Amino acid sequence: MGKRRFVAGLLMAGAIASGGVAMASPAWAAPAGGSADGTAGGSDVSASSCVLYANSPTSYGSRLSGYGSRWGCGNTVTYFWVRVYKQIPWWPDAERAVRGTTYFQNGGMTASGTCNGRGEYYTHSSTATGVSGEDRESYRRTIC
Repeated sequence: MGKRRFVAGLLMAGAIASGGVAMASPAWAAPAGGSADGTAGGSDVSASSCVLYANSPTSYGSRLSGYGSRWGCGNTVTYFWVRVYKQIPWWPDAERAVRGTTYFQNGGMTASGTCNGRGEYYTHSSTATGVSGEDRESYRRTIC
């Protein structure tokens, strides 16, 4: 009977602990000191006005490029990156081009690199503010 009481106690403790985590998880979803759209607190930017774009990549010969941009934003992010990846089934995708900058508000840039054989490629744009960030992926395109 002692083992049953011990196991029942462990199960009860686990249920209580997981319930506490489930109740606390919505606080993890919102960035500290900011709004749900990832902008800094007190910003006049709404989630619908600040948009991140990632255009499908293009190739010319063995050169590969992808364009990413950020528009309509009233805040400045700490980092902005544009990367082009080659999709590899059942393996992490291969980064083929990257370009980044710091303290970025609005605009766009192109990441250029070399092809790695014919396949599906996509552009990935991302930001980081130190608190949170956002990202976008373009449609896959079979190129190179």
